[in-house]
Amino acid sequence: MFDHVGRHHRLYAALLGRRGDPWFSARLRERCVALARDRLRNFHGDDIALDAGPGMPPGELELVFAANLTLGAITWWLEHDRPLPPRQMAEAVVRFATQGYFGALGLDVLPSTP
Repeated sequence: MFDHVGRHHRLYAALLGRRGDPWFSARLRERCVALARDRLRNFHGDDIALDAGPGMPPGELELVFAANLTLGAITWWLEHDRPLPPRQMAEAVVRFATQGYFGALGLDVLPSTP
């Protein structure tokens, strides 16, 4: 995704930047959620067991979190004139998504066992 955004950075900067289009951001977020949901189903089948909030499909909140993380990273990247290569940005997003905030910062938040 970062490769694609990098190739079309002027368009995405206009649509996602400070004076961007909220409609476009919302549609892109929805598309990211749909893509992630499809990939999870392809990988785990229809029996994926993710927690759902009241009245929400399984895993919807987590997928929205991941989509917002990705879109936030893309927006930051564009606003800062793409200071890191696309692959490094993608790796940072995956690291944050898999390790969480403290893990991505390299902080050990679990108490040590005696």
